Amino acid sequence: PSGDLIANNGYLLVNNLCSLAGYYASAAVIDNPKVGRKNLQICSFLVCATLFLVTGGVFNSAPPQLLMVLYFMGSFFVNFGPNVTTYVMAAETYPTELRATCHGLSAFMGKAGALTATIVFSDLTSPQIFYICGGTC
Repeated sequence: PSGDLIANNGYLLVNNLCSLAGYYASAAVIDNPKVGRKNLQICSFLVCATLFLVTGGVFNSAPPQLLMVLYFMGSFFVNFGPNVTTYVMAAETYPTELRATCHGLSAFMGKAGALTATIVFSDLTSPQIFYICGGTC
């Protein structure tokens, strides 16, 4: 919210701590038979979609503090499920002989998706981007 360098670094620190907490929370429950990889991924994608859609809906009218909380929650839940489970599930799914090649192809597709999003999103407003991301989760 403020342009102060120290304040912005503080927000960055909080965001990184939220992301790290998401990773550790994921590690704590990913092998739990009641949760598991698939359920963790599905539920966290649904939470992320909900957060993105809510953020898109309130983006132009919400106070900056609420947007920051939504952003921090998004960082937690993106790392709580999708970031961890997509890597773990891929490592367990690919046959050993092809694992490195398949991981390379997966990394390429992720980078190609990032490039495509950069081009497609360049003419969109922030709420539109949140709606698209929430709809595609």
